[in-house]
Amino acid sequence: MTENKAISVIKYLNFCGICTTGPCVDCERKQAKDEALSALEEIQRYREIGIVDWIPCNELLPDIGDDVLITNKNGRVEIGTWWGERWSTPYRHSIEGVIAWMPKPRGYVQ
Repeated sequence: MTENKAISVIKYLNFCGICTTGPCVDCERKQAKDEALSALEEIQRYREIGIVDWIPCNELLPDIGDDVLITNKNGRVEIGTWWGERWSTPYRHSIEGVIAWMPKPRGYVQ
């Protein structure tokens, strides 16, 4: 799912399924929805202007199967892929200790 599609879906979700009196106003699910929407919109803004910083893995993970830059607590940077339950690199089937990631920069075009 693209970021634009995710934003559209999240904006459409006005009901959590538990609140019965109408759209969610003040429940944990609404708060989670609002935080997810805010995070996606912020990442999208950063990408639009070309500024993307490290994203902590405990805040947001990349789409499954996307190649991204990853770093560990020692600062080592390499290309990695998130598979939903584990990270891998081109040289290792499984890698542990990834603490942050960022989208790969665009290639140089003349």
